[in-house]
Amino acid sequence: MIKLSAKVLAEFMTSDPSRQRKTLRDAKYPESDEASVRVIYYREARETIVAFHRSKSPGLLLRQADNLEGLGRLNGGRSGTRLRHNARALRAYEANFSQQSIELLENLRLNLVINGVRISVVPDLHYRFRSRVYLAKLEFSAEPPDEATLRIISQLMFEASRTRPDLSNASILVLDVARGQEMRGARAGSRIVGNIEAACANIMAIWPTI
Repeated sequence: MIKLSAKVLAEFMTSDPSRQRKTLRDAKYPESDEASVRVIYYREARETIVAFHRSKSPGLLLRQADNLEGLGRLNGGRSGTRLRHNARALRAYEANFSQQSIELLENLRLNLVINGVRISVVPDLHYRFRSRVYLAKLEFSAEPPDEATLRIISQLMFEASRTRPDLSNASILVLDVARGQEMRGARAGSRIVGNIEAACANIMAIWPTI
């Protein structure tokens, strides 16, 4: 069975045909340097945000941002740029989202199978806030994110979590960290689901030729 992440599927769906093939090639042969970097690019930021909410440690986000900034200057090159982007992401999260006192719940790894494609959906945060449970993906890009991509990811999170009675469409969030915005929009019966089904059928046809 073909296995893709929600982000890869969303990228495929919003790309032109030549870019679609490259997206699938990176997914099929993940040992490539570019594919590996894409997976881990904001690893430090994600790990630090989880540690911050678990420890409730004031100043943790900014301390780690300073550490990453220093390491970025020392390393230079692509590695240094990546570390500095992680530092930027942590400062943005501190400014825009750190004030919410949330209770982190267990990590979730959800799966959704559509037309022979297994889609992994891994929320960055699974938490309780004011008695409601949420799943959130963190979007760290300095540039405004592509709304179509975020809507697809949001809908995939909703579809993958529909068997959980503590979650509803209102529980599904994409956090635009740099701009401090919450995106909601997943819903039952969305026409995006039909687009996702068609994309998975297309992937099944293309995959053997990659």
